[in-house]
Amino acid sequence: MDSKLAAVAEGVSDMADAKPTAQRFHHYVFFLLPFAALFELGMLSGGYLMLGDPGWASAKGLTVILVWFGANAVLVDLIHKIWKTRFVFTVSSSGFVVTDPVQRTERVVPWGAVTAVEKIEKYWWNRGGGICLNRITLQDGHEVLFGTHLSNYSRFLEGLARNAVACEHFGAYRRGIGERASEEVPR
Repeated sequence: MDSKLAAVAEGVSDMADAKPTAQRFHHYVFFLLPFAALFELGMLSGGYLMLGDPGWASAKGLTVILVWFGANAVLVDLIHKIWKTRFVFTVSSSGFVVTDPVQRTERVVPWGAVTAVEKIEKYWWNRGGGICLNRITLQDGHEVLFGTHLSNYSRFLEGLARNAVACEHFGAYRRGIGERASEEVPR
């Protein structure tokens, strides 16, 4: 966050001065994504080898292939969620900056531009666990996604709930991955 970025932001005049007190929140994307992609490569090559086996059409072979497809669907969903939540959030008293490290873009969002924070429901086959996603809807119609694997998730939600004054609906997932029930954010 430099003075040039602050000058671009509409209505966010003190973003450049907020650097010492700004908090950064990031997803654990670049640690998880290579391992998930490598595991997916192993899953795909394993599927190729299974279909090359002459016994794949037996009851046992069909069961193994069915379990493989289920595990592969969960893994592809995980990789998709990790990729969609690659943003870094820098939060200050006047708003937050959403940085995309892959596309190298930044978007300054004043707190008054947040109209809704809501959870994205999980797929029917993955209701039990995994990474949950939330959506921040802005006044201009843009959406910013963040997941429960965000660093200091409860603190980020607390700041969002406290500062987003124009927010009409706040229904995010209450607890991040690895957080205890005592760390939930009331709203």
